[in-house]
Amino acid sequence: MPIALLILESFMLRQGDYSLSNLTLHYWIGDPIATVMEGQPGIFKNANFINSLINSLKLTFVNGVFGTIFGQIIGYICAKGRGKLHGKVVEQLVFIPYLIPSIAFGGIFLSMFSRPQQLFGVTLVPSLYGTFALLTITSVVKHLPFASRAGTSNMLQIGGELEEAAEIAGAGFFKRFIRIVFPLSKGGFISGFMLIFVSIMKELDLIILLMTPKTSTLPYLAFQYQNSNSPQASDCVAIVMFSIVFLVYALANIFGDADLAKSMGG
Repeated sequence: MPIALLILESFMLRQGDYSLSNLTLHYWIGDPIATVMEGQPGIFKNANFINSLINSLKLTFVNGVFGTIFGQIIGYICAKGRGKLHGKVVEQLVFIPYLIPSIAFGGIFLSMFSRPQQLFGVTLVPSLYGTFALLTITSVVKHLPFASRAGTSNMLQIGGELEEAAEIAGAGFFKRFIRIVFPLSKGGFISGFMLIFVSIMKELDLIILLMTPKTSTLPYLAFQYQNSNSPQASDCVAIVMFSIVFLVYALANIFGDADLAKSMGG
């Protein structure tokens, strides 16, 4: 019912009027009208929406891939270091970002990268404010606790005998990880990717301090529409976000099941 109501309200010219004469496609594909939506066109004709859509897709896919890879590696370290000092230290340190409020975490990275940080005339940290790279770094680090937890659970399900046999045969760490560990952890990789993808697609408070008009995302655009008294346009953006997440989730399930069936058939 909430989703159905959200969709219905996106077609209302005036909010709260449920008559058929009030239904319109203006907030989706309408041309500019001075008295509606502050004179902006519908979202599919709006350059701000297209820019935010592209930024959100890039941010979610890039962070999903890199965040999951780092999470699997950290999960491998934690799983192999169970009961050992280095495993406990890594497992505790990686959860520090989870303990920091998102808005404060974004402020930390803003202060770090707002201007070049130099030591003895050598630039150690470049200025990344207003760049896509800063959003990526901040999002990956913030969601690393979830990715590492998924990676740890995944790695604990993989027996160590295969790696031991490969090590005896002379295979190095990277070869063992790529040829043995990664193929067996494909299901966990997809789960970790989806966890990060969904989290970043709806993320706002983490990156709101870091965004510029050029790097705005869909949640920020929905927030702007809501503040500018255009809740219907905000509903349209929310529906697009939901549709993207649902589509990617469905594809992940289809391809994940296909890989599982193929491996069982082999």
